[in-house]
Amino acid sequence: MGGVPLDALAVHNEYARNKGVDMDFSRGSERAIRKVSLKRQERGMIADAQERYAWFAVLMRNNVLSVPFALGEIRWLWYRDDFNRKLKELVIRKGERPHRFRERPGQGWEPIRIVTENPDDLYWTLNQAELHLTAGPSWVEVSAATVTPDFARFEARFDKGDWQRVDATFGCPLHTGRNRLEVRPVNAFARPGITSTITLSARGKP
Repeated sequence: MGGVPLDALAVHNEYARNKGVDMDFSRGSERAIRKVSLKRQERGMIADAQERYAWFAVLMRNNVLSVPFALGEIRWLWYRDDFNRKLKELVIRKGERPHRFRERPGQGWEPIRIVTENPDDLYWTLNQAELHLTAGPSWVEVSAATVTPDFARFEARFDKGDWQRVDATFGCPLHTGRNRLEVRPVNAFARPGITSTITLSARGKP
């Protein structure tokens, strides 16, 4: 929409709102842009496939090509909201193509689903430091974690000083008044991620 690529949740919301007709669509090497339509194929599916986003899920593993697995081990984080809660669900049964329920739910083989209604469970923040603090009398211990592709190191700066490389857990001394701490992940190509900022107030000695 407006030249901005949409993620699965945005496509889902547009389909739930008005069947997605406000979205733009491109296909093929020519990348010609046109409006999404409601034209249907012979089998009844919308030709531009926006109705496939009535449901969407995240596969709960990223090593399916390197580690063998059985079909019964497939786990999905499945998004549900007021729109798709009323719809017949799409399932995959062993040895068959995906189809809507042709028998009662619970019969036959189904993937293991973990249902969530919180979009943040599916769209966690990439390339940013998550900070956990343990306070002392004149210092704070900082533990940083991140989901950063090709992660190389953390960098931190105090009161807008110079960026310095730090370990995932490091100590930070505090002075009286406001203390500003910034932490960011850096990937293997020396590109910094999103900066996480914490401001702390420390009192002087009584």
